[in-house]
Amino acid sequence: MPASPIEMHLAKQLGLRLRRLREDRGYTQESMAAKTGIDPKTYQGYENGVGDYKSGRPFNPKLNTLMAIASGLELTTPALMMVLFDADGAQETTAPRVAGGSDLST
Repeated sequence: MPASPIEMHLAKQLGLRLRRLREDRGYTQESMAAKTGIDPKTYQGYENGVGDYKSGRPFNPKLNTLMAIASGLELTTPALMMVLFDADGAQETTAPRVAGGSDLST
C-alpha cells in the first residue's frame, strides 16, 4: 500500500528538521552516518523523507535509530523527539546539546 500524501509530507518535514540540526552542528551527512552507525544512503534517505528508496516508503526509523541519531547530534532522545515533532519547528535549531551525547532513555 503506497504512503498517503500526509505521511509523505510529515516525513519530508521531519527530514528537513534533521538536516537543519545536522547543519547547525557543522556535520556532513557522511559524518553523521559514521557517528550513528547508519548506512550513509539510509541516513540521506531520512533527511530526504524517504526511509526506503526501493519502495518509496517515507521516513520511519525505529526507536533505536532515533536514539543513534540523537546521540550523533549530541541530544537526548526526548530532546530530539521534541524538535522533530514540534508543530511550528521553533526549537529545531535551539535544542540543547548534551555533554558526551548521553541519553536519558538508556
